[in-house]
Amino acid sequence: MSDTVPAAVSSLSQAGELYKGSPREPSGLSDTDLMLMVKKGKSGAFEVLVRRYQQPLLNFFRRMGASIDDAEDLIQETFLRLYAYRKRYRDSGKFTSLLYVLAKHAWAD
Repeated sequence: MSDTVPAAVSSLSQAGELYKGSPREPSGLSDTDLMLMVKKGKSGAFEVLVRRYQQPLLNFFRRMGASIDDAEDLIQETFLRLYAYRKRYRDSGKFTSLLYVLAKHAWAD
C-alpha cells in the first residue's frame, strides 16, 4: 500500500472547482464503510469522502472565521490528517465526529 496522498487531496484548491455544486456522492456506502475501504488501500473511497465533506468543512471553517483561502488550506490539512490516520481507523464511533475533531485540531494549529 502506498503512502502517497490521493490526488483528491493534493488538488483541493485548484480553481475551487471541487467546492462548486458538489452534492453528496450517491455511492450508497456509509462513511464508515468508505473509511474501512480507505484503510485497505482503496483510494477511490477516499475521493468519495473528500467530495462528500469538502463543502461541509468549508462551511465549518467559514463559520469559524476563516477566509476562503484559509478555509481551503484548512480543508486540505484536515483531509491530510484523515489520510494519515487511515491505518489506525476503527469503527468505534461516528465518522463525522472524527472528521470534525481533526478539523478543530487543524483550526487550532
